[in-house]
Amino acid sequence: MKKTALVISAVAFCFIQPAMAQAVGQAPATPAVQAAAPTVGLKIADALFVRPPSVVGAAASTAAYVLLALPAHIMGYSDALADCLVVAPWHFVNGRELGQFNDLSALPPPSPKP
Repeated sequence: MKKTALVISAVAFCFIQPAMAQAVGQAPATPAVQAAAPTVGLKIADALFVRPPSVVGAAASTAAYVLLALPAHIMGYSDALADCLVVAPWHFVNGRELGQFNDLSALPPPSPKP
């Protein structure tokens, strides 16, 4: 029992320590890795296994936006809701290169409030 708790604590500390180091301004334990161009395998996996479910998810979130648009507009959150439920999912589907799973730098800025 104590061995299991010790192993779990050690593994958790391995994940928590870099975040704690960044929070206090120290350098992380592992150096930052520069993003390289995706391999052909990543591009194929993205096209075959990631994009189709992403299209389904983006369509579902757009349908959720259609259902929630009127109450959100009344409360004044329609622009923020549109950015979260329509713009971001469709940007993940169409606005990034194949194989670039974490590249959301080209995400358009939030809509300005009038």
